[in-house]
Order: sequence, then C-alpha cells, then structure tokens
Amino acid sequence: MFERLGRFVVYNPWKVILAWLVAAVGIVVFAPTLSDVTTGDQANFLPNSYESVQAQELAEEKFSQANDSTATVVVRRTDGQPLTEADQAKVGEMGQAVQSADIEKVTGVVTGPEALSPTSRSS
Repeated sequence: MFERLGRFVVYNPWKVILAWLVAAVGIVVFAPTLSDVTTGDQANFLPNSYESVQAQELAEEKFSQANDSTATVVVRRTDGQPLTEADQAKVGEMGQAVQSADIEKVTGVVTGPEALSPTSRSS
C-alpha cells in the first residue's frame, strides 16, 4: 500500500501539491474559529461554593446594567476615618454632576449605601 502511495507521489507531484493546497484552503474556510469552541468565562469551571463565584453572582445581581466598560471612582478621607453623612452627600453631589453632564458613554452613576464598602460607613 505504501509502495503504491509513494509511487503516486513521485510520479504526480503537482497533483499532490494541488491536493494539499485544496485541503489547506478547505480547512481554513470550514474550520470553526477559536471563539466558537472556547469560553472566556472561567467561573463556569468553578463550584458555586467558591467565594469568587458567589461574588460574581452578587455583582451580576446588584449591577445588572452591564456594558463593555466600567469605571470605579474611590473616595476616601485623607485622615483615614469612615465617611460621614456630609462626605456621602458630597459624593452624591459629585455623582449627580457627572450624571447630568451628558457625557456620551456614561449610562449610570451609583453613589448610595450599596456602593459603600462596609469599612467606609460611619457608625
């Protein structure tokens, strides 16, 4: 069998080259893209008991207005103390100013108690 194949390749080199070119073009045209067979969501591979999976689910629940880009602005006092009510009101005013500035890609601003870390709240 290999003797016959070898003889065919030696006596018909252009046919073999043409067959390889047709096969290569066919593979490129009909092969799936990498994004068709892979996923970028690594959380699918983790059990639901993992903290990172729980955090992702909580983030999707609380901030479901997902778009392609986000920005987080962190506000803290220079003295390291928790934010007072006046500080939180000032942050709210700044958020409203950003929201009302009609910036093209700004779709929403969150400044309420749900946006504060537990350590930044005043007692």
